[in-house]
Amino acid sequence: MLLKLVKRMDKQLFYNEVISLTNLGLIGSDLREIGLNVTALGMQPRVLSVFKLFKLILLLHQLKPDIVQTWMYHSDLLGGVVAYLCGIEKVCWNVRHCNLDADKNKPLTILTAKICAIFSRILPSRIICNSKAGLQAHSHFGYHADNCCVIPNGFETNKFFPDTETRKQIRKSLKITDDKFVFGNVGRFDKQKNHHDLLAAFALVLKINPHALLICCGKGVTLENNKIRDQIERLNISSNVLCLGYRKDVSQLLNAFDAYVSSSIGEGFSNSIGEAMASAVPCIVTNVGDSKYLVGSTGWTVDSGCSIKLAKGMSDAVCLSQPELSHKGYLARQRIVKVFSIKSVVYSFEQFYLKLLSAQ
Repeated sequence: MLLKLVKRMDKQLFYNEVISLTNLGLIGSDLREIGLNVTALGMQPRVLSVFKLFKLILLLHQLKPDIVQTWMYHSDLLGGVVAYLCGIEKVCWNVRHCNLDADKNKPLTILTAKICAIFSRILPSRIICNSKAGLQAHSHFGYHADNCCVIPNGFETNKFFPDTETRKQIRKSLKITDDKFVFGNVGRFDKQKNHHDLLAAFALVLKINPHALLICCGKGVTLENNKIRDQIERLNISSNVLCLGYRKDVSQLLNAFDAYVSSSIGEGFSNSIGEAMASAVPCIVTNVGDSKYLVGSTGWTVDSGCSIKLAKGMSDAVCLSQPELSHKGYLARQRIVKVFSIKSVVYSFEQFYLKLLSAQ
């Protein structure tokens, strides 16, 4: 979302620079490609470097930004503290998480979020949440709710759209025949993405439709991942599952799917679900974060953490006729175009910043 935002903001009103606390990463490279100045400080996880912290202080002193917008917990805390020390009054935090259960997050993430909650009345001028569920969860966690507002994710409907020719090409490249019903999932390997239930649910679906196929892609989602490989072998579904790892062609790949499945046990406002919907792919999602709100009546919503219920939603999709499935996909895209276009979301951010700058 950061890339989509700064790429489209009004250049006559706003000048953006990005500071990465860690390395450049994929997003940093993409930001540089669109002409943005990106500085990577090279901090190591769980290691606070005094030298690099001092470098951040000097950088903010040199830039003298009107607004510091931080992104995610560690950046919120460290960036907020440094901006405060530099005398920068307008600081915005960005919260993109929803599930703060201790058993579903790393201990350091929970600790950082707890410290952020304590300082949420002092450091940030405002806190932007990307979901209603995220605002509620963080309010219960101790965040100062009066400081929070919601701006949802926006989607690039000119990048993510249905294309018959692309569908044929992708399925041909992956050796997928026309008789295969393809479920798809896009997401890094992470406890909250819950690939375990996804694979378990798909194994149940195969009993109804043995020609179904599951395509998973995302960082760490490969057969070199022992947890994924062992479960696939244990369920005996190797011939029906493709694990593609990280892909840069997700906008094309989505066209190969007949239905999208999100098995998450924790989400804020899912980019992958919205991108699938924009591509006219109907979605089966778990009721976490704002996923139910995002999908609306265009897909299926099931309880999270239950592979049997997830399999039921997937089976309902398999059993639809092609015209019925296509109509679901059409409705999904129309919902994204009308309610969650990137243009309207960028405008919301711009108005938010302008209002913040004018406030005394």
